[in-house]
Amino acid sequence: MTLTSSSHKVNVYGESLEAKTIAACLAKSGFFVGITEGLSCDINYHEKYLASEPGLNQLLEDMSAVGQLNHYSRKRSDANIHWVVYKGKSSDSLIKFILSLVRGKTEKQHIILTTSLGIGTHETIKLEVDLLLSRSESNERHEIITIPTFFREGTAISDFYAPQLLLIGTEEVPSNTIVSTLLSDTLGNARETRFMEGVDVEVVNNAISAFLAMRVSFINELSTLLESRNANFMSIIDAMSCDPRFGKNYNQAGCGFGGVALQEAVVNIQNLFKGFDSGSLMMQATLDINEDQKDILFRKFWRYFESDLSNKKVAIWGATFRPDTSSLINSPAINLVNALISESVEVNLYDPMIKSSKLDAELFDGSINVSFSKYEAIKGVDALFIVTDWDEFKDVDFELIKSNLNNPVIFDGRNIYEIQKMNQVGITYFGIGCNNYSN
Repeated sequence: MTLTSSSHKVNVYGESLEAKTIAACLAKSGFFVGITEGLSCDINYHEKYLASEPGLNQLLEDMSAVGQLNHYSRKRSDANIHWVVYKGKSSDSLIKFILSLVRGKTEKQHIILTTSLGIGTHETIKLEVDLLLSRSESNERHEIITIPTFFREGTAISDFYAPQLLLIGTEEVPSNTIVSTLLSDTLGNARETRFMEGVDVEVVNNAISAFLAMRVSFINELSTLLESRNANFMSIIDAMSCDPRFGKNYNQAGCGFGGVALQEAVVNIQNLFKGFDSGSLMMQATLDINEDQKDILFRKFWRYFESDLSNKKVAIWGATFRPDTSSLINSPAINLVNALISESVEVNLYDPMIKSSKLDAELFDGSINVSFSKYEAIKGVDALFIVTDWDEFKDVDFELIKSNLNNPVIFDGRNIYEIQKMNQVGITYFGIGCNNYSN
């Protein structure tokens, strides 16, 4: 069945950044789109996390104002294109939801899946839908498509229309799939597009992210080794980056990666190896190194003050797991704050995306002070930590920092400052891969 433009009844399910971006961009492309809450989710995606996405809220408002986008409180009975964005962990819940979308439908349904579930999800859902159809009187074969997230937080709208890599998992001939119509603008601008079997798309998507996570953990482990030997980590990694086989991406040592994508991909690839006796030693090592790395700033702080943290007060610049997002999911800042609280250290925290004086109680093991400027946060503290490399932290008044700190010491989890500069201004500086004293 070839769908005409008037027969496109698109509904997007979900409340995450991905769902909102997909709905807004499809509406901008000229489709009449509905958006529905969809499944409940066991990963914490609050509405406030959308606030940092440039242009998204405005685009949602504009598309709603012109009637291209409508919000529904329940599943649309007239939709025949269903884009389901699920960020939870229950495959059973997702299967039940998909079956509820196609049950009793005589017209061909097109199901597009964007999930964080493991490899094999596409095939499992396809089999369940086919089984349901075999018990009905319908002669239609519903189309199941898997499209992993192909845009990044901070550049979601521009990435949607011009992604680096667009993976489309379908058993249909590419020219026949509804995606060729639905994403015609994106297909024309994507740097690379691959139509593949659903399971192959799942492997490619997870393997890429797992490899990047593994690379980050390797760099962090190498930085720890070189630091212990007083080697020049920055010079060494810069030389390594000159080799095109190694490249320049994901080469920055830090205090651990956060967010959802990398960690879930590692777990998904790890689960793929469960049939092997040894499992995936690299994937487990990747996770272990990253969790250990999230404690590295606290360990440096502990050693610097010789384990005497009584009556200490510190400032933390940056809480989100990376710049250009307001999400704290799996952020190294959570580990750092909780370690400090456990030692009764008072914490001032500043992040440009945190506008509330209160943070979610479930994030931290105690209360902290939320500051509303970076310089307010450092007044009268004993140390400054940098967890997120926001641009506003890169251009600062070091003399002002020094004069506000009781102890002129910075623990930099992202290596955003030059050691030579710290030595010149008389600030003791601890980066990742280096321990340099100014005195």
